[in-house]
Amino acid sequence: METPTCLTYLKGGAMNISIPKSLKERINEKSGLRAAYEFALEYHNKTGQLRSGTARPYIVHPIAVACILLEWGAPTHVVMAGLLHDTVEDTDATEQQIHLVFGNDIAVIVEGLTDVASKFDGDREQRFKINVRHSANADWRSKWVKMADIFHNTSDLHKQKVFRKAYLKEKWVQLHVIWDERLVDYFAEVKANILRVAEIMNVDLPELATPTLLSD
Repeated sequence: METPTCLTYLKGGAMNISIPKSLKERINEKSGLRAAYEFALEYHNKTGQLRSGTARPYIVHPIAVACILLEWGAPTHVVMAGLLHDTVEDTDATEQQIHLVFGNDIAVIVEGLTDVASKFDGDREQRFKINVRHSANADWRSKWVKMADIFHNTSDLHKQKVFRKAYLKEKWVQLHVIWDERLVDYFAEVKANILRVAEIMNVDLPELATPTLLSD
């Protein structure tokens, strides 16, 4: 069977960890993309982490984020950042490594995608506010990757055994905080996706008070 395209992969057509055809072609053509994929694969596999709610290796999520960015026409360095976006947060990779291996541009994007709150920063709500403020101040390309991340993380939330309603509400707020006029089309696509999932899950999304959320 032919390796599926990114679009098929995102719709759930691929149940293994094969790289979708359209992404594989880009990886084969671009040494940087190949390096980013191999780096992410190595570091995520070392953790043994699984995709939440599944028995699949975590690398399926960065692949999916890269696929979304590819479908959105993102340049190669942004797709690379999509593959790498969780390495510093979820593995023992460091920001210094990302900078040394992939350069300053990609390191800046990944830094903007890495949560900064720790377990010592209060409860879930307080940590969320800290991380959202970090997202709001990130490079606009970080926001592009974050929109792809939110799109994938919320797309199948309603299929999980435990409906993560609080998570969906958080992603709704975060999406609006990272709005950028350069990303308006992608914002609209992610917003529509969250609204679709919220309707399926019967979730009342919160009214937005972005200035209050971003204040100390």
